[in-house]
Parts: sequence; C-alpha cells; structure tokens
Amino acid sequence: MNFKLFKTTFLFIVLIELLSIFAYLIPEFNQISFSIIVFVVLILSLYNLRWGLSIVLAELFISSKGYLFYLGLGGLNISIRVALWLVLMSVWFSKYILTLCRCKERNNNGMIWQSRIHHYIKGLLRHPAPHNDIKSYFIPLFIFIAWGAINGLLQGNDFHNVFFDFNGWVYFSLIFPVYSVFNKNQGVSCVPKNTQSPFLNDLSAVFLASISWISIKTFILLYIFSHEMTSVMPSLYRWVRTTGVGEITLIEGGFYRIFFQSHIYVLIGFFALFSYLILKNTKNVILSASEESRVIRAIRLVAKFFTSFRMTRGEFFDYTTFNLSVLFLAVTIINFSRSNWVGLVVGLGVLFLFVILNAAKRNEESYIMTRFFTGDQNDTLVKRIYRFISIFLAITIMSFVLIIIIVKFPYPSPTGSYNAGELLTKRASQISGEAGVSSRWNLLPELWKEIKKAPILGSGFGATVTYKSNDPRVLETSINGNYTTYAFEWGWLDIWLKLGIGGLIAYSLLISRILHIGFVNFPISNFKFQILGLLIGLIVISTINFFSPYLNHPLGIGYLILIAAIVENKNGE
Repeated sequence: MNFKLFKTTFLFIVLIELLSIFAYLIPEFNQISFSIIVFVVLILSLYNLRWGLSIVLAELFISSKGYLFYLGLGGLNISIRVALWLVLMSVWFSKYILTLCRCKERNNNGMIWQSRIHHYIKGLLRHPAPHNDIKSYFIPLFIFIAWGAINGLLQGNDFHNVFFDFNGWVYFSLIFPVYSVFNKNQGVSCVPKNTQSPFLNDLSAVFLASISWISIKTFILLYIFSHEMTSVMPSLYRWVRTTGVGEITLIEGGFYRIFFQSHIYVLIGFFALFSYLILKNTKNVILSASEESRVIRAIRLVAKFFTSFRMTRGEFFDYTTFNLSVLFLAVTIINFSRSNWVGLVVGLGVLFLFVILNAAKRNEESYIMTRFFTGDQNDTLVKRIYRFISIFLAITIMSFVLIIIIVKFPYPSPTGSYNAGELLTKRASQISGEAGVSSRWNLLPELWKEIKKAPILGSGFGATVTYKSNDPRVLETSINGNYTTYAFEWGWLDIWLKLGIGGLIAYSLLISRILHIGFVNFPISNFKFQILGLLIGLIVISTINFFSPYLNHPLGIGYLILIAAIVENKNGE
C-alpha cells in the first residue's frame, strides 16, 4: 500500500469535510466549492484518468448519498457525486475516442482501427467465456437494466419515479473507466495490454484512508452528542441529514445511534484487516502460536503501540492493523444496524470456514481431524481456530473499551444512564414493534403481491408499492400511515420487482461468477488477505441486500465493479 498516498488522501478528505460544513452554513460557499471541486477533478482526470477515478471512489466511500456538496438548478439539486461521475465518464470517453482516432491515423488502411474495434467487441461478446472472464457476465444484467427502464415507461409508471429509480443503476457505467485504469496506465491504448496495473496499491490507500476518516467522524459525532454539546449539536445534526451522510438517533438513556450508509465499507475494511491478522504468518506476539493468552498479548500490543518508538516497519504495520480493526469493529457496533450485524456474523462464518479449509490444505484431512478431537495444540487446524477466536475476542474487548472511553469521557460531563450490554441485546433481538422494523415487515407482503403480478418480466423502474408505515415522519403527513414509494428496504425483492426474474438471476450469476473466479485465481492454500477480505465483503453486501438496498445503489454497485476488475485482472499484489 502507498502510505504517502494514504496520508495525503486522509488530509484532503478532512479538508473536504470541513469545506462541506462551511458550505452548509454558508450556501453561497457551497456553489463555489462545488464548482472548484468539479473543475479540479476535470483537470486531474485529463492529466491522468486514475487520479480522477481515485477521487470519484473516495467520494463514494465517504459520502453515503453523494450530497456533501450540491448545485441547485431550478429546484433540482445536482449532487457532487453525479457531477464527478459526469466528469469522469466524459474524460474517459473523450480519451477513448481520441485514441481510436490516433490509432486509425497510424495505418492508412485502417487495420488498427478495425482490429481495435474487433478486439473490443470480441472482449464483450466472446463465448464461452475464458476461465477468468467476468465482463461478459455484466452484459445480461445490463440488458435487463435497460429492459427495466423501457418496461417502466411501457407500464405507465410516473416518469419522475422511473428517472430517479433508474438513476442509481447508471453508476454501472463506471465499469468502463475502472477496467481501463486497471488494465492500462491511462486507460486508453492502441494495443491491449495484459500487464498488471499498480492501481490496486493506490486504491488500497484511498480506501483505507476513507474508511479510517468516516470511522473517526463517527466517533467525533458520538462524543459530541453523548456529551450534549448543545451549541453545535443542531447544526451538526442538520448537516449530517442534509448531506445524506447518515442518521443520528437518540435511542434511550442518552445513547445516540450514529449510522452512515457508507459504514458498509468500514465492515468490509474490518474483514480485510482481520483476515490479515488471522492468516499472516509472523513472529509478532499477537499472531504467535504459543499457549499464552492471546487476550493478554493483545493488551500488551496496544500498550507497546503507545509506548514503543523502536518498532520495526513490520511490527508497526501489524499493530496498526490491529488497532484499525478495533476501530472498524467499534463503528460496526455503535451504528446499531441489525443488517450490518447480520453481515458481520455471516462474514465471520465465511472467514472461519476459510480458516479451516486453509489449514486442511496444509495437512492430511484424517490427520487433522484426529488431532482436532484429541485436542493436540500443535495441530495447524487447532492453532488457526484458537488464533481466530482469541484475536476476535481481543478486538471485540478493545472495541467496547474504545466505545466506553468515548461516551464516558469525563470532560465535558457525559450524559445518559444506560447499560451498553442491554442496549445491544435489545437492539439485536428486537425484530418487531419498533417503527422501522414494523414498517419493514408491513412492506414485505405488499411488495410480494406486486412481484406476483409480473414475476417474469417485472414491473419496471418506477413501480410503486403502498403499505402501512409506522415511521413518525410518515405519520405526520398521513393519518392512517399509508405510504407509497418506489424505493424498498428488501433489496433483492426490489430487483425482482423492477427487472423480473431474469434480472434477478443475471445479478446473482454475476456475483457468483466473481466469487468463483476469485477463489479459482487465488488458491486457498496461498490466499492473499486483501482478496479474501474483498470476497468476504461481496458476500456480506449480498447478505445485507436481503434487508437493506445496496446492490441497486452506487455504494454496492461501485464495490461490485471494483472487485470484478480486481479479481479478473488478478491484481493481488
């Protein structure tokens, strides 16, 4: 990973967040900031497409709905995300066309031009697909997305609903600049290249800097609201809501829930780092195989991190990885998202299974199982399981310690009298009664009724469902609580309703293909932790999508495109 880029990205993100606050407080400054950012990204993209792509992705990682800045035009607010997407796509398309023209000029007969176009079309339509091809699996999904838009208009769905429902899916077009940057240095070339791009190292730095910042931002907000800093609370609350970054909700006893939609990336980052801690062979104290308690060693490593200035680069990286894992898990806990908690459990289960299979590759299966049941601590499988449980336990304990320190810090006087354990247990077990939960369950049968009306072809984008909501904001405008919308919580059912069963299958096959190629290209006995973390992240998002819509939103779509490009291009370094 590029550590210099990590620090630079982190500082620029902090600067952008500060500018966003000023832009909220001073509307005129918002317009100026919006214009300057778009202009800078345009210049950087023209100079180097990967720079523009890095900025677009950083915005995606930190800004849940993309409204840190926006431009008001006749009652319509153009988000900074839409503007940056337009800039990047325009620059990529212009460079691609110019490259084709230059290629044509190099040959009077136009053979290079024809060869280039032939290669491009063949790359998209080749069948059967090569062993590592993923791009061709996007094509059926794109066809069904187009059908969803056409069908929505044919069904007579409100044009406004069709447009804004389809709008998020357009983010799939980012696949073209992403694949270009991953395959080539500038994304455009007369001759296709198979060389690996170093862009993954830069992307890792941008991703880690982004999720580190939103984790810190989460704790800053938690500290301010848990200590009732009334002088800034109203403005910060409205800023968070207006920019669409997330939600701040008083739960009970003075404890505030801080939730960002982009916390999904924090959860993915946790699995990437936790996979490293579990699978990396090292002599570091926390990863050693001695019989001393890993919890005690974890506490020692934290103390060493804050007191030792003589750590080697490798030790510093390991300790930093552990501490970031603590930070990321703590954020996943305090966002009180049951969907994210389900994703956490599923991800841990997948990683635990991988740990067992990874150990099995290093030993004879019968030998392993014999040692496991006899309790021989020298066995690889037992060591890995012990390491998995002990390190996760250490991270969990330190995460709760971090949360307690933040909310109970004595200055200024903390407020609230609550039991953290009871809050978490109540939140995890509450699957009915609460406004949000009951509304989601009320939506399910009505959504299913609409699906059954057109299960094969779907109802198209803009299709609406009316259900009884218990959301206080809805009850303020509707006496009986009836609410009609085209955006639904049940992500996979939303896809089925809009695209039909064919679209649902096409999306599922694409995800399955990415996971299959990921594990095939990177054998289980020699797996790179970054790739493992990303693949687990895809499984996590797919799981969470059952309850919360991510795979029909730029947050999930952007991630899907990135991991497809990474896996297909074998950029595992």
